[in-house]
Amino acid sequence: MNNKIIELIVLILNQIRSKKSINENDFDLLIEEGYTIDEINTSIAWVYSRLNTGELIFQDELSISDSKRFFDPNEKRLLSVDSQGYLIMLLELGVITKSDLDIIIEKIRFSGMENINLENTKIFVTSVIFKKTNFDILEYLTLNNNKTVH
Repeated sequence: MNNKIIELIVLILNQIRSKKSINENDFDLLIEEGYTIDEINTSIAWVYSRLNTGELIFQDELSISDSKRFFDPNEKRLLSVDSQGYLIMLLELGVITKSDLDIIIEKIRFSGMENINLENTKIFVTSVIFKKTNFDILEYLTLNNNKTVH
């Protein structure tokens, strides 16, 4: 379920970045695509939790550096091409920071796994971003299980 929440966070941030409002029709489409109301609520709550703590979701255009993250040969052996692209997309969307990316890669290194596919990458990403924001997904789901889309 956590992987689906990450997917929804990416969808929501893409929608916000493209200056589109989020409305109930969007939620109906997400439910038709197989996402649960709990997953939708949790992803929205995660985005709002970042806003409530005063954390910038999107960096100011002037503060964005022109430097790009390249994967070294060892990292390329660890990560599938899809995983590399996914991590760069999350970085550019602001879901993860450069230091988060380094932490994710270190966790993958220490796992002993090689050629990590996209699904496994999402698991590592989830473990980092929910711990970083102090957003306890299990607590949110148990305390806010009212099936209401916010």
